[in-house]
Amino acid sequence: MTEAEWLACVNPETMLDFLEGHCDLIESDDPAVWPVGRKLRLFAVGCCRHVGHLLTDPLSYHALEVTERYVDGFVTRDERVNAALAAGQATNELEGVDDGRYQAATAAYRTLDDIVGNFTDVVEAVDYAACVVARPASLAPDRNEGDYDSRRYNEAKRSEQSHQASLLRDIFNPFRPVTFLPEWRTSTVLALAAQMYESRDFSAMPILADALQDAGCTDEAILTHCRGPGPHVRGCFCVDAILGKS
Repeated sequence: MTEAEWLACVNPETMLDFLEGHCDLIESDDPAVWPVGRKLRLFAVGCCRHVGHLLTDPLSYHALEVTERYVDGFVTRDERVNAALAAGQATNELEGVDDGRYQAATAAYRTLDDIVGNFTDVVEAVDYAACVVARPASLAPDRNEGDYDSRRYNEAKRSEQSHQASLLRDIFNPFRPVTFLPEWRTSTVLALAAQMYESRDFSAMPILADALQDAGCTDEAILTHCRGPGPHVRGCFCVDAILGKS
């Protein structure tokens, strides 16, 4: 895959296949020493949060919050396992429900289950997240119960996958690695990045670009990304670089 193909790709599975072949993976359950695993989990969380309106069970939504805390080292493995078991039970109780809630719960559960950096399982998790919007959109009132319109299904799924591809570009930057100079980490830059990471509100990214430029940053990959349309989520390669997160 070339850089132009990466920037134009709308299929997250294709992009994940490329990353799998070009990332240096470390076999460990500790997210602190498996940077790719951390970013993969945050990518899956970002996909799930985009369809969070269908995460009606609090245990499913809690799974996303536990995942985010786990990758930053604030949750033990036992706590993660217990939360995953609870989310799995919530998923089982929704099995057979045909309005997207089952797929949403399954996607949330898979972000927290034993997929520490496993590309195959992340693909499955984000595929479920894409199906969340595809299944309800495909249901037609003039069809029998259980029938669906495959064209509507595929169109809705492709639309969600395109958003997921944009999230991957926010989190992974395989063609233009960022070298972040210490002098760019002014108090303003650090405060902006930390506030956005904690709140998950990245609307101040253009302001962050201005603060970085004031600090002497001339890296076009960083400045362009901060001033771009987004979307941005936890794991954003610029915010991670500022905060020293792998």
